[in-house]
Amino acid sequence: SNANAFTVRNLKVFVLPTPPPQVDPYIADKNIQDADGFQLVYALDIPTNPNYRAAKPDYSVDNSQSVSSFSRIAYYMELDNHWIWVSMDKFTNDARQIGVPCLSLQCGNGVFPTLIQQVVANVNVASSIDMLNFSGRAGNVEFWPYNYSPGNAIGIPGASGGTFDFGDTCDSPNGSFGSMQVHVHGGTGYTGTVFAFNRFNDGAVADLGIGNNPNGQPDWSIASNAN
Repeated sequence: SNANAFTVRNLKVFVLPTPPPQVDPYIADKNIQDADGFQLVYALDIPTNPNYRAAKPDYSVDNSQSVSSFSRIAYYMELDNHWIWVSMDKFTNDARQIGVPCLSLQCGNGVFPTLIQQVVANVNVASSIDMLNFSGRAGNVEFWPYNYSPGNAIGIPGASGGTFDFGDTCDSPNGSFGSMQVHVHGGTGYTGTVFAFNRFNDGAVADLGIGNNPNGQPDWSIASNAN
């Protein structure tokens, strides 16, 4: 419950389409080399108390219906004076499933809510935080609208079974806490959360974070800091 700690809470979602367009103006001023050619799909000013149980987020940009073929997916999060960009090989072919995985069916494929928990490849990260700049890493995504527990459900190397970190267990179809997390693991260097946006379905103060949380659950669960 930490969303009230930030005055700037922005999330943007991109894909690398065919053919690629020019660098999107939303991120052009950050000089992110990896962002060349990506197309903006969603833009969201994250509210302190999101409630996406019955309807999808109030995106300021939603190009999901016009996106067809793409090979990579990227996320850009900005929280006050810190920002992060992360791109990876696509984990779905459906642009409707790369935004906030809310409980409303409008956030899924129209039949089921989005639930994606899997390893992703070729993760590139650029950030205003020095330790969060690297490329070619293995990673994993934890996108779902439900409650979850600390167990390492899919055996992510190095993840704990006792804390909320980069390897948890979705309690589908129970609850509505929600997780939108991207992580890196394996190899050398930084391991853990790249960014996290949690608790977005019940109107409570959301959890937001870049990198690992140094003072609580590593993936920012129950931080309640969005306000």
